[in-house]
Amino acid sequence: MPTSGLVITLSADAELAAQTRAMLMVRREFTVGERNDHWLPVAMEASDDAGSRDLHDWLHSLPGVEFVDVVYVNFDDDKYPPAAVDVRRLSQSDASQYEGENFLTTDAANKPGEP
Repeated sequence: MPTSGLVITLSADAELAAQTRAMLMVRREFTVGERNDHWLPVAMEASDDAGSRDLHDWLHSLPGVEFVDVVYVNFDDDKYPPAAVDVRRLSQSDASQYEGENFLTTDAANKPGEP
């Protein structure tokens, strides 16, 4: 399920901008943040990539939207395991949160001179 972080640039027309925000607030695909001048932070969730593109196109079609910036995208997919965490670089208290997870604990994994 793709989740996108967006910053929407709203119209300078205050009434049109307010109408656009209200339209987004009633759609379950969007979590709308607090407006800051002409910018509106929005989290968007879609069922798949095509759905995400459709929602993005719909946003662009709204009369109160000047521009849509995509600032973050997460493709939550279980087929990719989480990245290994090198707990050697964490404090003891921070490292404890990764107990039982996929993490590196030996120096063999990161020899000097190797990336």
